[in-house]
Amino acid sequence: MRLLDTETLKLHEFFGDNIPPYAILSHRWEDGEVSFQDMQDPHTASQKAGWTKIKRFCEKAARYSYEYAWVDTCCIDKTSSSELSESINSMYQWYSKASYCYAYLSDVRIRDVRTGTKLPWSSGFRDGEPLLSVYHQFAESQWFTRGWTLQELIAPWDVLFYDMEWWTIGTKAELLDPLVEITGVDRRILEGDHPGEVSVAKRMSWASKRMTTRDEDRAYCLLGLFDVNMPLLYGEGRKAFLRLQEEIIKTSDDESLFAWSLRSLVSTDGILAPSPAEFSKSSSIEAIPGHGGHEYSLTNKGLKITLPLIPWDMDVYLALLRCRESNAVTQDSGETSSKIVGIFLRDTKGPTGNRFVRVAVGGDSWISIDPYPMQLTESEERRLPKAEEKTIYVPRRLTYKDIPGLTFMYGFQIQRIYDATILEVYPEERWDSTDGYLTMPPGPQITTGVLLCGNEHAKFTVLLGFREGFQPFVRIQPFACMPFQERETLQGVLDDVPKCAPERRAEMLFGRWKTNSFVATAVITENDLRYEVDIDVSQRRRTG
Repeated sequence: MRLLDTETLKLHEFFGDNIPPYAILSHRWEDGEVSFQDMQDPHTASQKAGWTKIKRFCEKAARYSYEYAWVDTCCIDKTSSSELSESINSMYQWYSKASYCYAYLSDVRIRDVRTGTKLPWSSGFRDGEPLLSVYHQFAESQWFTRGWTLQELIAPWDVLFYDMEWWTIGTKAELLDPLVEITGVDRRILEGDHPGEVSVAKRMSWASKRMTTRDEDRAYCLLGLFDVNMPLLYGEGRKAFLRLQEEIIKTSDDESLFAWSLRSLVSTDGILAPSPAEFSKSSSIEAIPGHGGHEYSLTNKGLKITLPLIPWDMDVYLALLRCRESNAVTQDSGETSSKIVGIFLRDTKGPTGNRFVRVAVGGDSWISIDPYPMQLTESEERRLPKAEEKTIYVPRRLTYKDIPGLTFMYGFQIQRIYDATILEVYPEERWDSTDGYLTMPPGPQITTGVLLCGNEHAKFTVLLGFREGFQPFVRIQPFACMPFQERETLQGVLDDVPKCAPERRAEMLFGRWKTNSFVATAVITENDLRYEVDIDVSQRRRTG
Protein backbone atom coordinates (compact mmCIF):
# COMPACT_ATOMS: atom_id res chain seq x y z
CA MET A 1 0.00 0.00 0.00
CA ARG A 2 1.42 3.36 -1.01
CA LEU A 3 0.93 6.32 1.33
CA LEU A 4 1.68 10.02 1.03
CA ASP A 5 3.86 11.70 3.61
CA THR A 6 1.59 14.55 4.74
CA GLU A 7 4.57 16.91 5.20
CA THR A 8 6.71 16.20 2.12
CA LEU A 9 3.93 14.83 -0.16
CA LYS A 10 6.27 12.02 -1.19
CA LEU A 11 5.07 8.46 -1.71
CA HIS A 12 6.14 5.58 0.53
CA GLU A 13 5.30 1.89 0.14
CA PHE A 14 4.30 -0.39 3.03
CA PHE A 15 3.51 -4.10 3.23
CA GLY A 16 1.53 -6.50 5.42
CA ASP A 17 1.20 -5.52 9.07
CA ASN A 18 3.71 -2.68 8.80
CA ILE A 19 1.17 -0.18 7.48
CA PRO A 20 1.12 2.89 9.78
CA PRO A 21 -2.01 4.86 10.79
CA TYR A 22 -3.27 6.95 7.88
CA ALA A 23 -6.02 9.35 6.85
CA ILE A 24 -7.92 8.60 3.65
CA LEU A 25 -9.65 10.88 1.13
CA SER A 26 -13.08 10.41 -0.39
CA HIS A 27 -13.87 12.66 -3.33
CA ARG A 28 -15.36 12.87 -6.80
CA TRP A 29 -12.92 12.55 -9.69
CA GLU A 30 -12.73 15.66 -11.86
CA ASP A 31 -10.56 16.97 -14.68
CA GLY A 32 -6.87 17.35 -13.97
CA GLU A 33 -6.44 14.71 -11.26
CA VAL A 34 -2.84 13.86 -10.29
CA SER A 35 -1.78 10.33 -11.25
CA PHE A 36 0.92 8.06 -9.83
CA GLN A 37 3.09 8.86 -12.85
CA ASP A 38 2.65 12.61 -12.25
CA MET A 39 3.91 12.17 -8.68
CA GLN A 40 7.31 11.06 -10.01
CA ASP A 41 7.92 14.69 -11.06
CA PRO A 42 6.84 17.18 -8.35
CA HIS A 43 6.82 20.07 -10.81
CA THR A 44 4.49 18.23 -13.20
CA ALA A 45 2.22 17.18 -10.34
CA SER A 46 1.96 20.72 -8.95
CA GLN A 47 0.73 22.01 -12.32
CA LYS A 48 -2.33 19.73 -12.32
CA ALA A 49 -5.72 21.02 -11.11
CA GLY A 50 -5.99 18.18 -8.60
CA TRP A 51 -2.76 19.09 -6.83
CA THR A 52 -4.46 21.67 -4.61
CA LYS A 53 -6.95 19.06 -3.42
CA ILE A 54 -4.15 16.66 -2.43
CA LYS A 55 -2.17 19.42 -0.74
CA ARG A 56 -5.12 20.74 1.29
CA PHE A 57 -6.11 17.21 2.29
CA CYS A 58 -2.60 16.45 3.55
CA GLU A 59 -2.56 19.74 5.47
CA LYS A 60 -5.79 18.78 7.22
CA ALA A 61 -4.47 15.29 7.99
CA ALA A 62 -1.17 16.69 9.35
CA ARG A 63 -3.11 19.11 11.55
CA TYR A 64 -4.77 16.07 13.15
CA SER A 65 -1.33 14.45 13.63
CA TYR A 66 -1.57 11.94 10.80
CA GLU A 67 1.84 11.37 9.29
CA TYR A 68 0.51 9.52 6.28
CA ALA A 69 -2.46 9.82 3.94
CA TRP A 70 -3.96 7.91 1.00
CA VAL A 71 -5.50 9.33 -2.17
CA ASP A 72 -6.80 6.98 -4.87
CA THR A 73 -5.74 9.21 -7.79
CA CYS A 74 -2.00 9.14 -7.05
CA CYS A 75 -1.38 6.19 -4.71
CA ILE A 76 -2.29 3.50 -7.28
CA ASP A 77 -0.35 2.81 -10.47
CA LYS A 78 -3.31 2.37 -12.78
CA THR A 79 -1.08 1.41 -15.70
CA SER A 80 -0.51 -1.92 -13.93
CA SER A 81 -3.59 -4.12 -14.31
CA SER A 82 -2.50 -6.42 -11.49
CA GLU A 83 -1.97 -3.53 -9.08
CA LEU A 84 -5.27 -1.93 -10.07
CA SER A 85 -7.12 -5.23 -9.54
CA GLU A 86 -5.49 -5.78 -6.13
CA SER A 87 -6.25 -2.20 -5.07
CA ILE A 88 -9.93 -2.30 -6.06
CA ASN A 89 -10.40 -5.64 -4.32
CA SER A 90 -8.73 -4.19 -1.19
CA MET A 91 -10.28 -0.74 -1.24
CA TYR A 92 -13.18 -1.40 1.13
CA GLN A 93 -10.73 -2.72 3.72
CA TRP A 94 -8.43 0.26 3.20
CA TYR A 95 -11.29 2.65 3.95
CA SER A 96 -12.49 0.63 6.94
CA LYS A 97 -8.97 0.47 8.45
CA ALA A 98 -8.21 4.17 7.93
CA SER A 99 -7.81 6.20 11.11
CA TYR A 100 -10.08 8.83 9.63
CA CYS A 101 -11.83 9.59 6.33
CA TYR A 102 -12.10 13.08 4.87
CA ALA A 103 -14.84 13.62 2.26
CA TYR A 104 -14.30 16.58 -0.04
CA LEU A 105 -17.48 17.93 -1.69
CA SER A 106 -16.32 20.29 -4.43
CA ASP A 107 -19.85 21.46 -5.30
CA VAL A 108 -20.91 22.57 -1.80
CA ARG A 109 -20.26 26.01 -0.31
CA ILE A 110 -21.22 26.64 3.31
CA ARG A 111 -20.15 30.32 3.54
CA ASP A 112 -21.54 33.37 1.77
CA VAL A 113 -19.21 34.51 -1.04
CA ARG A 114 -19.69 38.21 -0.24
CA THR A 115 -19.71 38.27 3.55
CA GLY A 116 -17.89 35.07 4.49
CA THR A 117 -20.58 34.27 7.04
CA LYS A 118 -21.87 30.74 7.37
CA LEU A 119 -25.00 29.94 5.37
CA PRO A 120 -28.05 28.50 7.18
CA TRP A 121 -28.42 24.74 7.23
CA SER A 122 -32.04 25.02 6.12
CA SER A 123 -33.72 27.70 3.99
CA GLY A 124 -33.27 31.29 5.07
CA PHE A 125 -33.05 34.96 4.01
CA ARG A 126 -30.48 37.75 4.38
CA ASP A 127 -31.30 41.39 3.56
CA GLY A 128 -34.54 40.17 2.01
CA GLU A 129 -32.72 37.83 -0.38
CA PRO A 130 -33.21 34.04 -0.23
CA LEU A 131 -30.11 32.07 0.72
CA LEU A 132 -29.19 28.71 -0.75
CA SER A 133 -29.23 26.42 2.26
CA VAL A 134 -26.32 24.15 3.12
CA TYR A 135 -28.66 21.17 3.32
CA HIS A 136 -29.93 21.73 -0.22
CA GLN A 137 -26.38 21.90 -1.57
CA PHE A 138 -25.34 18.91 0.52
CA ALA A 139 -28.27 16.77 -0.65
CA GLU A 140 -27.71 17.76 -4.30
CA SER A 141 -23.96 17.12 -4.24
CA GLN A 142 -22.64 14.90 -7.03
CA TRP A 143 -20.69 13.03 -4.35
CA PHE A 144 -23.92 11.15 -3.48
CA THR A 145 -24.45 10.07 -7.10
CA ARG A 146 -21.16 8.28 -7.63
CA GLY A 147 -20.74 4.53 -7.25
CA TRP A 148 -17.40 4.52 -5.46
CA THR A 149 -18.43 6.96 -2.71
CA LEU A 150 -21.03 4.50 -1.34
CA GLN A 151 -18.38 2.25 0.22
CA GLU A 152 -16.39 5.34 1.17
CA LEU A 153 -19.36 6.46 3.28
CA ILE A 154 -20.08 3.07 4.85
CA ALA A 155 -16.66 1.50 5.46
CA PRO A 156 -14.92 4.17 7.64
CA TRP A 157 -15.86 4.38 11.31
CA ASP A 158 -16.44 8.11 10.78
CA VAL A 159 -16.26 10.62 7.94
CA LEU A 160 -15.54 14.34 8.14
CA PHE A 161 -17.20 16.31 5.34
CA TYR A 162 -15.61 19.44 3.84
CA ASP A 163 -16.96 21.97 1.35
CA MET A 164 -15.18 23.33 -1.74
CA GLU A 165 -13.07 25.71 0.37
CA TRP A 166 -12.26 23.04 2.98
CA TRP A 167 -14.63 24.45 5.60
CA THR A 168 -16.05 21.75 7.85
CA ILE A 169 -19.65 20.71 7.11
CA GLY A 170 -19.86 18.06 9.83
CA THR A 171 -19.09 14.43 10.64
CA LYS A 172 -21.00 11.33 9.62
CA ALA A 173 -22.25 11.01 13.19
CA GLU A 174 -23.44 14.64 13.27
CA LEU A 175 -25.11 14.40 9.84
CA LEU A 176 -26.68 10.99 10.40
CA ASP A 177 -30.31 12.02 9.78
CA PRO A 178 -29.72 13.78 6.42
CA LEU A 179 -27.34 11.01 5.32
CA VAL A 180 -30.01 8.37 5.92
CA GLU A 181 -32.55 10.48 4.02
CA ILE A 182 -30.25 11.24 1.09
CA THR A 183 -28.66 7.81 0.60
CA GLY A 184 -31.33 5.39 1.83
CA VAL A 185 -28.66 3.51 3.78
CA ASP A 186 -29.93 2.09 7.07
CA ARG A 187 -29.06 4.15 10.12
CA ARG A 188 -27.51 1.19 11.92
CA ILE A 189 -25.15 0.56 9.01
CA LEU A 190 -23.98 4.19 9.09
CA GLU A 191 -23.53 3.80 12.84
CA GLY A 192 -21.12 0.92 12.34
CA ASP A 193 -23.02 -2.34 11.81
CA HIS A 194 -21.62 -4.57 9.09
CA PRO A 195 -23.44 -4.24 5.73
CA GLY A 196 -23.90 -8.02 5.74
CA GLU A 197 -26.49 -7.52 8.48
CA VAL A 198 -29.01 -6.40 5.85
CA SER A 199 -30.25 -8.21 2.76
CA VAL A 200 -28.51 -8.35 -0.59
CA ALA A 201 -31.48 -6.60 -2.24
CA LYS A 202 -31.36 -3.71 0.22
CA ARG A 203 -27.62 -3.21 -0.32
CA MET A 204 -28.16 -3.27 -4.07
CA SER A 205 -30.89 -0.63 -3.69
CA TRP A 206 -28.36 1.75 -2.11
CA ALA A 207 -26.36 1.62 -5.35
CA SER A 208 -29.33 1.60 -7.72
CA LYS A 209 -29.20 5.32 -8.53
CA ARG A 210 -25.43 5.74 -8.43
CA MET A 211 -23.33 5.88 -11.57
CA THR A 212 -19.72 5.33 -12.57
CA THR A 213 -17.75 6.52 -15.59
CA ARG A 214 -17.18 2.95 -16.78
CA ASP A 215 -19.93 0.32 -16.86
CA GLU A 216 -17.70 -2.27 -15.22
CA ASP A 217 -17.14 -0.07 -12.18
CA ARG A 218 -20.84 -0.28 -11.25
CA ALA A 219 -19.98 -3.83 -10.21
CA TYR A 220 -16.38 -3.36 -9.07
CA CYS A 221 -17.30 -0.56 -6.64
CA LEU A 222 -19.59 -3.00 -4.79
CA LEU A 223 -17.09 -5.80 -4.16
CA GLY A 224 -16.38 -4.77 -0.58
CA LEU A 225 -20.03 -4.13 0.20
CA PHE A 226 -20.73 -7.82 -0.51
CA ASP A 227 -17.40 -9.10 0.80
CA VAL A 228 -16.43 -10.82 -2.45
CA ASN A 229 -13.35 -10.74 -4.63
CA MET A 230 -13.05 -11.19 -8.36
CA PRO A 231 -10.60 -10.28 -11.13
CA LEU A 232 -11.19 -7.09 -13.08
CA LEU A 233 -11.84 -7.36 -16.81
CA TYR A 234 -12.25 -3.88 -18.21
CA GLY A 235 -13.98 -4.17 -21.55
CA GLU A 236 -16.55 -6.74 -20.37
CA GLY A 237 -19.21 -4.04 -19.89
CA ARG A 238 -22.34 -5.08 -18.00
CA LYS A 239 -21.13 -8.67 -17.76
CA ALA A 240 -19.17 -7.45 -14.73
CA PHE A 241 -22.39 -7.03 -12.76
CA LEU A 242 -23.56 -10.51 -13.74
CA ARG A 243 -20.20 -11.88 -12.53
CA LEU A 244 -20.61 -9.99 -9.26
CA GLN A 245 -23.96 -11.68 -8.65
CA GLU A 246 -22.46 -15.06 -9.50
CA GLU A 247 -19.76 -14.45 -6.87
CA ILE A 248 -22.43 -13.50 -4.32
CA ILE A 249 -24.26 -16.76 -5.06
CA LYS A 250 -21.11 -18.72 -4.19
CA THR A 251 -20.99 -17.34 -0.64
CA SER A 252 -24.57 -16.41 0.23
CA ASP A 253 -27.98 -18.10 0.40
CA ASP A 254 -29.82 -14.75 0.52
CA GLU A 255 -32.56 -15.16 -2.09
CA SER A 256 -33.39 -11.45 -2.09
CA LEU A 257 -30.71 -11.29 -4.81
CA PHE A 258 -33.47 -12.43 -7.17
CA ALA A 259 -36.04 -9.81 -6.04
CA TRP A 260 -35.42 -7.12 -8.65
CA SER A 261 -37.70 -5.33 -11.10
CA LEU A 262 -37.79 -6.01 -14.83
CA ARG A 263 -37.80 -3.10 -17.27
CA SER A 264 -39.76 -5.17 -19.80
CA LEU A 265 -42.29 -8.00 -19.74
CA VAL A 266 -39.61 -10.68 -20.07
CA SER A 267 -36.00 -10.91 -18.91
CA THR A 268 -33.53 -12.32 -21.40
CA ASP A 269 -30.82 -12.22 -18.71
CA GLY A 270 -32.14 -15.15 -16.73
CA ILE A 271 -32.68 -14.69 -13.01
CA LEU A 272 -29.80 -12.22 -12.48
CA ALA A 273 -30.29 -8.46 -12.80
CA PRO A 274 -28.48 -6.60 -15.61
CA SER A 275 -27.54 -3.66 -13.34
CA PRO A 276 -28.02 -2.26 -9.80
CA ALA A 277 -30.77 0.01 -11.17
CA GLU A 278 -33.19 -2.94 -11.21
CA PHE A 279 -33.07 -2.98 -7.38
CA SER A 280 -34.37 0.58 -6.97
CA LYS A 281 -37.70 -0.72 -5.59
CA SER A 282 -36.17 -3.43 -3.38
CA SER A 283 -35.11 -1.35 -0.36
CA SER A 284 -37.86 -2.85 1.84
CA ILE A 285 -36.92 -6.49 1.21
CA GLU A 286 -35.32 -8.39 4.07
CA ALA A 287 -33.96 -11.89 4.38
CA ILE A 288 -36.00 -14.03 6.78
CA PRO A 289 -33.85 -14.56 9.90
CA GLY A 290 -33.32 -18.07 11.15
CA HIS A 291 -34.13 -19.65 7.80
CA GLY A 292 -31.44 -20.99 5.52
CA GLY A 293 -32.30 -20.40 1.89
CA HIS A 294 -32.84 -23.11 -0.65
CA GLU A 295 -29.77 -24.68 -2.13
CA TYR A 296 -28.94 -23.28 -5.54
CA SER A 297 -25.96 -23.27 -7.88
CA LEU A 298 -24.86 -22.15 -11.32
CA THR A 299 -24.67 -24.92 -13.90
CA ASN A 300 -24.18 -25.16 -17.67
CA LYS A 301 -27.99 -25.10 -17.93
CA GLY A 302 -28.25 -21.92 -15.88
CA LEU A 303 -29.19 -21.37 -12.25
CA LYS A 304 -30.45 -24.55 -10.62
CA ILE A 305 -32.72 -23.78 -7.68
CA THR A 306 -35.49 -25.40 -5.68
CA LEU A 307 -38.39 -23.04 -4.93
CA PRO A 308 -42.03 -23.32 -3.83
CA LEU A 309 -44.13 -22.51 -6.91
CA ILE A 310 -47.73 -21.27 -6.81
CA PRO A 311 -49.59 -21.43 -10.16
CA TRP A 312 -50.50 -17.86 -11.08
CA ASP A 313 -51.43 -17.81 -14.76
CA MET A 314 -51.61 -20.65 -17.24
CA ASP A 315 -47.86 -21.15 -17.51
CA VAL A 316 -46.71 -18.52 -15.01
CA TYR A 317 -45.86 -19.30 -11.40
CA LEU A 318 -45.19 -17.21 -8.33
CA ALA A 319 -41.91 -18.52 -6.93
CA LEU A 320 -41.70 -17.84 -3.19
CA LEU A 321 -38.35 -16.60 -1.90
CA ARG A 322 -37.04 -16.83 1.65
CA CYS A 323 -37.34 -13.11 2.16
CA ARG A 324 -40.05 -10.64 3.08
CA GLU A 325 -41.19 -7.09 2.45
CA SER A 326 -40.95 -5.36 5.80
CA ASN A 327 -43.27 -2.39 5.22
CA ALA A 328 -46.03 -4.09 3.22
CA VAL A 329 -49.62 -3.15 4.07
CA THR A 330 -52.07 -5.95 4.78
CA GLN A 331 -55.24 -5.52 2.71
CA ASP A 332 -57.67 -6.76 5.36
CA SER A 333 -56.46 -4.67 8.30
CA GLY A 334 -54.56 -1.90 6.55
CA GLU A 335 -51.74 -2.43 9.05
CA THR A 336 -48.06 -2.66 8.19
CA SER A 337 -46.71 -6.19 8.40
CA SER A 338 -44.17 -8.54 6.89
CA LYS A 339 -45.17 -10.31 3.70
CA ILE A 340 -43.49 -13.11 1.81
CA VAL A 341 -41.83 -12.02 -1.45
CA GLY A 342 -42.33 -13.95 -4.68
CA ILE A 343 -41.08 -13.49 -8.23
CA PHE A 344 -42.88 -14.45 -11.42
CA LEU A 345 -41.42 -17.26 -13.53
CA ARG A 346 -42.80 -18.62 -16.78
CA ASP A 347 -42.38 -22.20 -17.92
CA THR A 348 -40.71 -22.10 -21.34
CA LYS A 349 -42.24 -25.46 -22.29
CA GLY A 350 -38.84 -26.65 -23.46
CA PRO A 351 -38.24 -30.28 -24.43
CA THR A 352 -36.18 -30.96 -21.30
CA GLY A 353 -38.74 -29.46 -18.90
CA ASN A 354 -38.14 -27.44 -15.72
CA ARG A 355 -36.81 -24.47 -17.73
CA PHE A 356 -38.15 -21.11 -16.63
CA VAL A 357 -37.68 -17.40 -17.39
CA ARG A 358 -38.30 -14.24 -15.34
CA VAL A 359 -41.42 -12.33 -16.41
CA ALA A 360 -43.60 -9.46 -15.24
CA VAL A 361 -47.32 -9.96 -14.60
CA GLY A 362 -49.60 -6.93 -14.63
CA GLY A 363 -46.53 -4.70 -14.55
CA ASP A 364 -45.13 -6.39 -11.43
CA SER A 365 -41.85 -8.34 -11.45
CA TRP A 366 -42.26 -9.38 -7.84
CA ILE A 367 -45.03 -9.10 -5.27
CA SER A 368 -45.45 -9.76 -1.56
CA ILE A 369 -48.25 -11.91 -0.17
CA ASP A 370 -49.54 -12.66 3.30
CA PRO A 371 -47.84 -15.72 4.80
CA TYR A 372 -51.22 -16.99 6.04
CA PRO A 373 -54.39 -16.78 3.91
CA MET A 374 -57.65 -15.41 5.30
CA GLN A 375 -60.17 -17.80 6.82
CA LEU A 376 -61.50 -20.17 4.18
CA THR A 377 -64.22 -22.74 4.08
CA GLU A 378 -63.17 -26.36 3.71
CA SER A 379 -64.49 -26.42 0.16
CA GLU A 380 -62.61 -23.29 -0.84
CA GLU A 381 -59.39 -24.50 0.78
CA ARG A 382 -59.51 -27.73 -1.23
CA ARG A 383 -59.79 -25.81 -4.50
CA LEU A 384 -57.16 -23.12 -3.83
CA PRO A 385 -53.79 -23.47 -5.56
CA LYS A 386 -51.05 -24.87 -3.36
CA ALA A 387 -47.34 -24.11 -3.39
CA GLU A 388 -45.31 -27.05 -4.59
CA GLU A 389 -41.54 -27.20 -4.24
CA LYS A 390 -39.87 -27.84 -7.56
CA THR A 391 -36.28 -27.88 -8.81
CA ILE A 392 -36.01 -25.67 -11.87
CA TYR A 393 -33.41 -24.15 -14.17
CA VAL A 394 -33.29 -20.50 -15.22
CA PRO A 395 -30.91 -20.08 -18.19
CA ARG A 396 -28.33 -17.33 -17.95
CA ARG A 397 -29.23 -15.95 -21.35
CA LEU A 398 -32.25 -16.40 -23.61
CA THR A 399 -33.34 -15.21 -27.01
CA TYR A 400 -36.94 -14.26 -27.70
CA LYS A 401 -37.50 -17.46 -29.65
CA ASP A 402 -36.92 -19.33 -26.35
CA ILE A 403 -39.71 -17.41 -24.62
CA PRO A 404 -43.27 -18.76 -24.65
CA GLY A 405 -46.20 -16.59 -25.64
CA LEU A 406 -45.05 -16.11 -29.22
CA THR A 407 -45.82 -19.69 -30.25
CA PHE A 408 -48.88 -20.32 -28.05
CA MET A 409 -52.39 -18.94 -28.09
CA TYR A 410 -54.83 -18.98 -25.20
CA GLY A 411 -58.46 -19.72 -24.77
CA PHE A 412 -61.24 -21.51 -22.88
CA GLN A 413 -62.31 -25.09 -23.31
CA ILE A 414 -65.90 -25.71 -22.25
CA GLN A 415 -65.71 -29.05 -20.49
CA ARG A 416 -69.29 -29.33 -19.24
CA ILE A 417 -72.42 -27.22 -18.93
CA TYR A 418 -74.94 -28.64 -16.49
CA ASP A 419 -78.50 -29.22 -17.83
CA ALA A 420 -78.04 -26.84 -20.77
CA THR A 421 -76.68 -26.65 -24.29
CA ILE A 422 -74.72 -23.99 -26.16
CA LEU A 423 -77.08 -22.08 -28.46
CA GLU A 424 -74.77 -19.41 -29.83
CA VAL A 425 -71.13 -18.28 -29.50
CA TYR A 426 -69.41 -14.97 -30.10
CA PRO A 427 -67.03 -14.53 -31.82
CA GLU A 428 -68.16 -17.40 -33.99
CA GLU A 429 -64.95 -17.53 -36.05
CA ARG A 430 -62.91 -18.41 -32.92
CA TRP A 431 -65.19 -21.21 -31.77
CA ASP A 432 -64.16 -24.84 -32.36
CA SER A 433 -67.35 -26.84 -31.79
CA THR A 434 -65.52 -30.18 -32.10
CA ASP A 435 -63.56 -29.84 -28.87
CA GLY A 436 -65.48 -26.91 -27.34
CA TYR A 437 -62.53 -24.54 -27.58
CA LEU A 438 -62.91 -20.75 -27.77
CA THR A 439 -59.61 -19.02 -28.55
CA MET A 440 -59.08 -15.45 -27.44
CA PRO A 441 -58.04 -12.65 -29.81
CA PRO A 442 -55.01 -10.54 -28.86
CA GLY A 443 -55.59 -7.13 -27.36
CA PRO A 444 -56.46 -5.35 -24.12
CA GLN A 445 -60.10 -6.47 -23.92
CA ILE A 446 -61.30 -7.88 -20.61
CA THR A 447 -64.31 -9.86 -21.82
CA THR A 448 -63.63 -11.30 -25.27
CA GLY A 449 -66.07 -14.18 -25.65
CA VAL A 450 -69.75 -14.88 -24.92
CA LEU A 451 -71.76 -18.10 -24.87
CA LEU A 452 -75.55 -18.15 -24.97
CA CYS A 453 -76.75 -21.31 -23.23
CA GLY A 454 -80.16 -22.63 -22.27
CA ASN A 455 -82.64 -25.42 -21.64
CA GLU A 456 -86.41 -25.74 -21.59
CA HIS A 457 -86.63 -23.59 -18.43
CA ALA A 458 -84.31 -20.65 -18.98
CA LYS A 459 -81.40 -19.10 -20.83
CA PHE A 460 -78.17 -17.64 -19.48
CA THR A 461 -74.93 -16.19 -20.82
CA VAL A 462 -71.32 -17.09 -19.98
CA LEU A 463 -68.80 -14.28 -20.41
CA LEU A 464 -65.16 -15.29 -20.83
CA GLY A 465 -61.92 -13.30 -20.94
CA PHE A 466 -58.62 -12.40 -19.37
CA ARG A 467 -57.88 -9.57 -17.02
CA GLU A 468 -54.55 -7.74 -17.06
CA GLY A 469 -51.73 -10.23 -16.63
CA PHE A 470 -53.79 -13.04 -18.26
CA GLN A 471 -55.82 -13.72 -15.14
CA PRO A 472 -58.77 -15.90 -16.31
CA PHE A 473 -62.18 -14.23 -16.08
CA VAL A 474 -65.49 -16.15 -16.05
CA ARG A 475 -68.96 -14.71 -15.39
CA ILE A 476 -72.47 -16.20 -15.66
CA GLN A 477 -75.46 -13.88 -16.11
CA PRO A 478 -79.20 -14.59 -16.48
CA PHE A 479 -80.65 -14.14 -19.94
CA ALA A 480 -83.24 -11.74 -18.51
CA CYS A 481 -80.47 -9.25 -17.82
CA MET A 482 -79.52 -9.06 -21.51
CA PRO A 483 -81.66 -7.21 -24.09
CA PHE A 484 -81.13 -9.77 -26.86
CA GLN A 485 -84.33 -8.73 -28.59
CA GLU A 486 -82.53 -5.50 -29.57
CA ARG A 487 -79.39 -7.27 -30.81
CA GLU A 488 -78.74 -9.28 -33.91
CA THR A 489 -75.66 -10.98 -32.42
CA LEU A 490 -74.08 -11.66 -29.04
CA GLN A 491 -71.57 -8.87 -29.65
CA GLY A 492 -73.98 -6.45 -28.05
CA VAL A 493 -73.77 -8.37 -24.79
CA LEU A 494 -70.27 -7.05 -24.19
CA ASP A 495 -71.50 -3.45 -24.25
CA ASP A 496 -74.35 -4.21 -21.86
CA VAL A 497 -72.33 -6.01 -19.17
CA PRO A 498 -72.07 -2.97 -16.83
CA LYS A 499 -75.88 -2.51 -16.95
CA CYS A 500 -76.48 -5.81 -15.21
CA ALA A 501 -77.05 -5.54 -11.46
CA PRO A 502 -74.12 -7.00 -9.46
CA GLU A 503 -76.38 -9.41 -7.57
CA ARG A 504 -77.56 -10.93 -10.83
CA ARG A 505 -74.19 -12.14 -12.06
CA ALA A 506 -71.69 -14.65 -10.77
CA GLU A 507 -67.91 -14.33 -10.85
CA MET A 508 -65.68 -17.37 -11.04
CA LEU A 509 -66.17 -18.72 -7.51
CA PHE A 510 -63.66 -21.51 -7.24
CA GLY A 511 -60.59 -22.59 -9.13
CA ARG A 512 -57.93 -25.22 -8.98
CA TRP A 513 -54.79 -25.58 -11.04
CA LYS A 514 -53.49 -28.58 -12.84
CA THR A 515 -50.41 -29.07 -15.03
CA ASN A 516 -50.90 -26.49 -17.78
CA SER A 517 -54.38 -25.14 -17.28
CA PHE A 518 -56.88 -23.64 -14.89
CA VAL A 519 -60.17 -25.40 -14.17
CA ALA A 520 -62.91 -22.95 -13.17
CA THR A 521 -66.41 -23.52 -11.85
CA ALA A 522 -68.90 -20.64 -11.97
CA VAL A 523 -72.36 -20.89 -10.43
CA ILE A 524 -75.39 -18.59 -10.23
CA THR A 525 -78.90 -19.15 -8.88
CA GLU A 526 -81.80 -17.29 -10.52
CA ASN A 527 -85.48 -17.91 -9.77
CA ASP A 528 -84.59 -21.15 -7.98
CA LEU A 529 -82.67 -22.33 -11.04
CA ARG A 530 -78.96 -23.13 -10.68
CA TYR A 531 -76.62 -22.44 -13.59
CA GLU A 532 -73.20 -24.09 -13.38
CA VAL A 533 -70.40 -24.52 -15.89
CA ASP A 534 -66.96 -26.16 -15.77
CA ILE A 535 -64.40 -24.36 -17.93
CA ASP A 536 -60.80 -25.26 -18.64
CA VAL A 537 -58.55 -22.24 -19.27
CA SER A 538 -55.73 -23.66 -21.34
CA GLN A 539 -53.35 -23.10 -24.19
CA ARG A 540 -52.72 -24.70 -27.55
CA ARG A 541 -50.01 -24.31 -30.15
CA ARG A 542 -50.73 -21.72 -32.79
CA THR A 543 -51.33 -23.30 -36.20
CA GLY A 544 -51.02 -21.45 -39.45
